[in-house]
Amino acid sequence: ALLTVATWLSAGERPNFSGEWVLNKERCTLPATVMVSLSAGSITIDHRDPMFKCRRTFTVWGKAVNNEYDLLSNGVEDERDEPNGKAFLRLVWDGDVLVQTTRVVTSNGEALDTLRYRLQEGGTVLEVAEDYRSPLTNAVNVWIFEKPAPPAATTPAP
Repeated sequence: ALLTVATWLSAGERPNFSGEWVLNKERCTLPATVMVSLSAGSITIDHRDPMFKCRRTFTVWGKAVNNEYDLLSNGVEDERDEPNGKAFLRLVWDGDVLVQTTRVVTSNGEALDTLRYRLQEGGTVLEVAEDYRSPLTNAVNVWIFEKPAPPAATTPAP
């Protein structure tokens, strides 16, 4: 893994987060309330720098919760209308880490969610370190996603 990261940095290239990623809840650092309510999760990323498309699906209390967005990793803030206010999203590189900030402004105040995407274990593990701040709650979470193992090869029966 270190050799892979060193190769990316020395070549001036950045990691590509594209792929299907499955939540490994046991390896995550999440609040107990989230651990109880969350039964599954996955992320699908299509990353062709500077374009970053992300589709997340989490199963919470037995119901699918979906979120989809696309951003450019150029550091320019993208303003979007939300049901209860406005969201301001930004994506920027910090070395080999892709940092997404989402600031949501509503009549109840402002929330800031910072996600730091990092590849580990030779690119087979996606760590998303989250720092969430709002007037109601603050949380620091570490989400761990893994690439699913390829299907086992089968040999034909004699």
